[in-house]
Amino acid sequence: MYAIITNWEFAKITDEMLQTIENVFFPRLKAQGALDVYNIQTTETAGSVVSVWPDKDTADKAMDEVQRVRSEATSTFDSKVISVASGPVIVKA
Repeated sequence: MYAIITNWEFAKITDEMLQTIENVFFPRLKAQGALDVYNIQTTETAGSVVSVWPDKDTADKAMDEVQRVRSEATSTFDSKVISVASGPVIVKA
């Protein structure tokens, strides 16, 4: 498995934002092959999105859509990407 972690900063986290993430943005990643996608609130105005893919090749092929989702999220909500990291999942319980 392979994971992509995108760290975000938001002006404010709203119910509308969370519904859009769950019902619009995450299904688009799943349609590209993501096994799971999580939104983790790390502070009052920050969060991380973790998408888990079967392998790096699948994640790489989905990168155009991942970038489109990020771009749309930043323009739809008052938010910005702070950092991105990715790599193989090396331990799973």
